Amino acid sequence: MNHLIKQLPASAFILAGGKSKRFESPKWKAMLGGITLLQRSWNLCTDLFESISIVAKSNYDFGEKRLIQDILNVQAPLTGIYTALKQSEHKWNFIISCDLPFISEEIILKLWDKASDECDSILPITSRGIEPTCSFYSITSLPTIEHMIENGNLSLHDLNKHINHAEVDFIEETNLFLNVNSQNDLKNAEQQILKSKNN
Repeated sequence: MNHLIKQLPASAFILAGGKSKRFESPKWKAMLGGITLLQRSWNLCTDLFESISIVAKSNYDFGEKRLIQDILNVQAPLTGIYTALKQSEHKWNFIISCDLPFISEEIILKLWDKASDECDSILPITSRGIEPTCSFYSITSLPTIEHMIENGNLSLHDLNKHINHAEVDFIEETNLFLNVNSQNDLKNAEQQILKSKNN
């Protein structure tokens, strides 16, 4: 961590999710590089943000880390973002899913540079498209989120079609947005870490 970086006037929320069908266990508990996926996300956010919280469906034991239980009993990232924004004390909020182990400070700061009163969210764009669970969301997006939930629409892509969003190009860094959805993805992530250590 570059300790010369001033904390951002924003909150960070880590989406821990629940039991994954493809992963067969809570992903946040998975070990990568000697620590859990959750701890990797926590370490990333610790010095950058004024407050950090975990959003989860179940009342897991996260030790001294602040836990916010999902307001709605629905398995979807949009409800986690809704819960985070309802609890936040800041206008801007960084939302990150715990299954994105290679997100860096540089990515977060590059996104933050786009923060303005003209947008409701700031999204990274990779070769796969937008990455809505590694993005900044303003509380100004709450009315749209509430309307979507009331109408049964839980699509993050639809959300960002209906709010003003800024996009940041990370097409050259698509590999850093590796999403750990399966045990095979976890093995690939481990290989990526070993490769970086050997270079």
